[in-house]
Amino acid sequence: MYQYFRYFRRAALLVLVLAAAMLGADPSVGTWVLNLKKSVYRAGAVPKSQIRTYRESGDGIIATIVTVSAEGESSTVEFPVKYDGQSRPVTGSSSIDAIKMSRGDRKQLKSQLMERGKQVATTVREVSEDGNTLTITYDGTATDGSPVHYVSVFDRR
Repeated sequence: MYQYFRYFRRAALLVLVLAAAMLGADPSVGTWVLNLKKSVYRAGAVPKSQIRTYRESGDGIIATIVTVSAEGESSTVEFPVKYDGQSRPVTGSSSIDAIKMSRGDRKQLKSQLMERGKQVATTVREVSEDGNTLTITYDGTATDGSPVHYVSVFDRR
């Protein structure tokens, strides 16, 4: 009887450790593919495709965004993901050079996109409860001063 209790106790401990690890993991880590049928673009150029990869590194998470524009040009943007509200460098973008991120809750991230120290857009990124959909709501200003708003929906690959 004692051996069954020991086995049950070890199994319960293992389940608790795994659950704690899953709750602590960033739900955005993985590869996400833009679903144009579910996305809404009211202003601004609609990309042909976009793949977002959030991968863990020794210093946290690195975001890599590969976009093919409406004209067929490919670009790759990369930045470190840190939820501390501090400005972090963005490479590969012609419209932003820094990002500031903070958490709304475990599945929601708020960002300020910056260019030369000035905020040019905000985003809210949310992972669905089932972890299979990533939605990014973008509000910004185009170079001509007109407002830009879109909602991009991504499917987990």
